[in-house]
Amino acid sequence: MDRRELLVDAIKGSKEILEELEDFAANEGHPNHQVMLAVLGEISRLKQSIEGMEQELELGPKRKRDIHEWFNLTYGQYLTVPRSVLQSMPETWQHRFVALLEELDESGWMSMLPKDTCYKVELCKMEDKINGDGWKWGGKVTDRLADYQRGRRNVFAE
Repeated sequence: MDRRELLVDAIKGSKEILEELEDFAANEGHPNHQVMLAVLGEISRLKQSIEGMEQELELGPKRKRDIHEWFNLTYGQYLTVPRSVLQSMPETWQHRFVALLEELDESGWMSMLPKDTCYKVELCKMEDKINGDGWKWGGKVTDRLADYQRGRRNVFAE
């Protein structure tokens, strides 16, 4: 049995146990307060465990790729993703992404930038031809993904 099949079985079994515990807590209960606290704690732990297994199942082998591999043979130097797109992803995905961004912040990478500088990103038209210095950039264009609507926008639902 491969890892994927094991995860599917583990998720299924955990969900069955979770359903029984939630049914017990909602319908039967227990007169001892400490027992009920333990049941509720186990429900919370199982939910987190299931979520972690589902994430691992969803990501699969993608999890083991280096950044260099992800960029592939492009000449890309930067990753630019609109905020509206990031906030449109599922909440569990956003939580993992934010945790990684916080970890990146802790590395202190921004201290490597020259003093009093920051990056600026603009959406521009790209010409079809290449000049001696690389792609030729055209004029700035309207970016329909720029408005993130204070966290309320979901670009995938539009």
